[in-house]
Amino acid sequence: MSSHICHIITTLSTGGAEQYVVQISNYLHSNGYRVSIVAGKPQGLRDRLAPGVHVENVDFLNEGSRSILRYIGKFFRTFLDLVKYFEAHIVTGK
Repeated sequence: MSSHICHIITTLSTGGAEQYVVQISNYLHSNGYRVSIVAGKPQGLRDRLAPGVHVENVDFLNEGSRSILRYIGKFFRTFLDLVKYFEAHIVTGK
């Protein structure tokens, strides 16, 4: 059976928690797991990922707008993007 592990974080910046996600993703990938990261920008740590680790870009934040309606609309679109991504990457096994 194949396993696909997906980490969801708001950014791949050079902060502390993001570095741990990069390290564990590389470790899992080197042990035969399919690994992907769903993250917003910036992508500062992307060059430290193993070549087989997929990064899906999703716009989590609605920068520049303070309208609650625009924020809800952006959140809903981001949610739909995540649902589409997870549906497209379903792993099945026997």
